[in-house]
Amino acid sequence: MPLEKGHPILMDLRMPIMDGLEATKLIREDLKMMDIPILALTGEKRDDIQSECEGIGLTDFFSKPLPKKKLEETIAKYKALRDGVPTMRGSQL
Repeated sequence: MPLEKGHPILMDLRMPIMDGLEATKLIREDLKMMDIPILALTGEKRDDIQSECEGIGLTDFFSKPLPKKKLEETIAKYKALRDGVPTMRGSQL
């Protein structure tokens, strides 16, 4: 399935060979895919990790473990944005 705006990528920040930060940079800079939401998942507890993620173009940030309900709500939010449906008041990207 081709990637389209609104189909979020769940990006683990620590992976073998290429970590999620490096993979996001590749997607954003080399592949020029700016409209695809990339959601960071990490078990790291560093205070600066969220700002580092924002700085390279990750769309949203979640600490592990990510509850199933939160994941479902997040995917629904990005699907609604893709489809042009207003999200609940107070929702943020």
